[in-house]
Amino acid sequence: MTKYWKHHIRKALKKSMISQYIHTSGHEHGTKDFLTVWDGWNGIYNLWTFVLLSAGLYYLYQHAVDHEHNINRQYNHSNLKYQGRNYHLITDLRLGSNRYFPFSDASPYLVPDELDGLEHTLKEMLGDFVFADEYTSCAACGEIIRTSPDSYGWRPDCVFIDDDGYIHADCLTEDDLQDWMDEHKGHTIPYAINQKFSGYTTIEIPKEHRKHSYDQVFEYESGFHHGQDDDPKKMTTYLSDHGIDVWFEYTAGQFDIVWRPMVRQADHDKAQQLLIGFDPY
Repeated sequence: MTKYWKHHIRKALKKSMISQYIHTSGHEHGTKDFLTVWDGWNGIYNLWTFVLLSAGLYYLYQHAVDHEHNINRQYNHSNLKYQGRNYHLITDLRLGSNRYFPFSDASPYLVPDELDGLEHTLKEMLGDFVFADEYTSCAACGEIIRTSPDSYGWRPDCVFIDDDGYIHADCLTEDDLQDWMDEHKGHTIPYAINQKFSGYTTIEIPKEHRKHSYDQVFEYESGFHHGQDDDPKKMTTYLSDHGIDVWFEYTAGQFDIVWRPMVRQADHDKAQQLLIGFDPY
């Protein structure tokens, strides 16, 4: 059965109506999971519809396309042209089962053997389906990397390098890091490269010169709470006027951001003296 499905899936992937929606395929950096990155759901709907029709499983196709939960019943704006005829797209393979209840936890559904084999083969050939607004390929190694959050505490393990694209932290070269620093003065430093370069240092103000003498760690705060009114733009302008480039490390909380200025090591002492008594409010 797997060989049978592979034939029809390969046949579908050769069609421009489907392949045009595939951004890239490959292994995810780090996990090594195989992924196919789609430009949108329409390509997946075309794939499912074409494979069922190509395999001659018209009864499963008809069950799916007629199901009340088939999205295309509501919008009726997309069709697949197959052997000279236009077919409505199916928006869920499992709608081909008579006992599929997608919005009910109490009622079980049965997956026909044909669909079970198809889903298994799709997984084997194309891996997990993800989308181009969340994933892309690393410009250095070609493996797939996530570019948008999937949870509250998510941080990117890649950085966007002008003229190159997204590059995973493990693939960054010293030239990449230097290019980013030169082109993003006054910016926060991405998490992916925060600890991957030398020649830069954060600025510590001696305790006796801090805004609050009880502060254990010297840092600035911007947020919604009282007193969190430090403005990194003012510090950038101030130090720039004295010939010093600055970047910022940061830690994001739910309602605030804690940040620390970073300068070239050669500028540290001068910047430290300039910031004593400076209020970025």
